[in-house]
Amino acid sequence: MKKNEEFGGLEREIRSLPEPDYNQKFPKDTENRIHENLMQFASLYEKKKRRSTILKKISVGIASVAAAVLFAILAIPLNEDHPSDSNGQGQQSNTKGENKVDDDKEPINQNETDDKLTDSILYENTDYGFTFALPNSWKGYEIVSDTWEGISNDQQQNAIIENGPLLSIRHPEWTEDKPRQDIPIMVFTLNQWSSLEKEEFHIGAAPIGPRLLGQNNQYVFALPARYNYAFPEGYEEVEKILEANPLQPLNVEKDTSKMDEGSPDQLKSSLIQVEGKDYSFKYMVKNNSSNQVNLTFNTNQEFNYILWRKDAKGTMVYDGSKDKSFKNEFHTKTLEPGQELTFEIELSNQYEAATYILEVYLTSNEPEEGSPTKYHQNLEFTITNAQ
Repeated sequence: MKKNEEFGGLEREIRSLPEPDYNQKFPKDTENRIHENLMQFASLYEKKKRRSTILKKISVGIASVAAAVLFAILAIPLNEDHPSDSNGQGQQSNTKGENKVDDDKEPINQNETDDKLTDSILYENTDYGFTFALPNSWKGYEIVSDTWEGISNDQQQNAIIENGPLLSIRHPEWTEDKPRQDIPIMVFTLNQWSSLEKEEFHIGAAPIGPRLLGQNNQYVFALPARYNYAFPEGYEEVEKILEANPLQPLNVEKDTSKMDEGSPDQLKSSLIQVEGKDYSFKYMVKNNSSNQVNLTFNTNQEFNYILWRKDAKGTMVYDGSKDKSFKNEFHTKTLEPGQELTFEIELSNQYEAATYILEVYLTSNEPEEGSPTKYHQNLEFTITNAQ
């Protein structure tokens, strides 16, 4: 009540003051002093306001610390009254949590990681020269042989122009009812890999090529693109195996004993047109050495032929392997000294009168150095009486 009377008296005194003249002009010095006084008042007011805010924050912090200390003082006696709860039930709670995680997984063997590194098994391929490290769980694996096929990038030809071994390492638990992920390894000759890198042919429909695994002095080893596209059981394990770079190449030494027995370089090929028959030809490969010669094939196709029209463009008329499928069947043809392989070719009689070139070659894997078409033969002939 007393404060209200004081404020009322102050208000009456202010109202009794004369009305200020807002249009009055002050000298420049007076205006500067008025401005300085106002700025000092504003500065003091702002400092006072900040000091008040800081004090409030300090007060809240002190109150929080005091509350925490009080809670600790009250909680310690409670814990001392129940030591069994802290050491027993609390420990059991943690143990239950750990057991819950372990129940969802197989028991962890502390030596499991070391076993995978030191107790691995090794697959060694002496034919192509490489080793492949496998986990001990793959003991009893099986090697499945197949053939990869390279298709020409020439859209007009679109034929299989290269092929080679495809070796798959199969898990011992693989079954037809429950297949597991294989580890496929493609084997290329150095020339085949060079042609693939030059994009002279492609393998499969994937937009990317095989992934390099290793290389020795004669062969290149690669992983097929999208080999695990179906995500069968075990594909994640295979990915982890491959991350460890398990394939180690070994240089292949040339077997001089086999060269003494007879080298494919000692074969001679020839191509003739059967006398009196415009559309019949014979392609022959003869062993001119005094020793046995072996030729290996990855499919049941042992030779191929291409018919070209002899014109300014060199137009391909027909490819003997186009629109045909060949069985994956690795086999060996043995040529005794003086023995000859003969292949008969019958062309269609529907071609128009013109001059043609018939190209024929073996599809064997030999010789390893150079193209499989090393035994190729070309024969020019003319059709005059078109049917």
